[in-house]
Amino acid sequence: MTQEGEEAQGTGDSRDQFRIMVVQQGDSGRPKIEGIREHGGGRFDLSTWSVPRDLPRILDETEAYLPDNPQADLVLDFVSHPDVSQDLMQMCKDKGIPVVAPGKKAGLNWAHTPPV
Repeated sequence: MTQEGEEAQGTGDSRDQFRIMVVQQGDSGRPKIEGIREHGGGRFDLSTWSVPRDLPRILDETEAYLPDNPQADLVLDFVSHPDVSQDLMQMCKDKGIPVVAPGKKAGLNWAHTPPV
């Protein structure tokens, strides 16, 4: 897993910007990241967290693949591994961070799941 770090958009103080963390598997969030950068108009402090594409089918412990302490106003979940994604959503729920998880359908009670 890699953290691509804080990539503030615009020239204002990043504490005044809306903080978005994109959590992706491989580069699955790339189109959305590029869209936020291109159309965000400097309103967002964007950070990314990437997990490997090749994960075992079942993971009992996902902590190694999750950010330690996400500092965000919104998390975008583009992780296809169900165990990692579910634990990410639970972490965000515990911290009160809303999650948008496009395309996910199975029993999500915390994430917003817009149709794709």
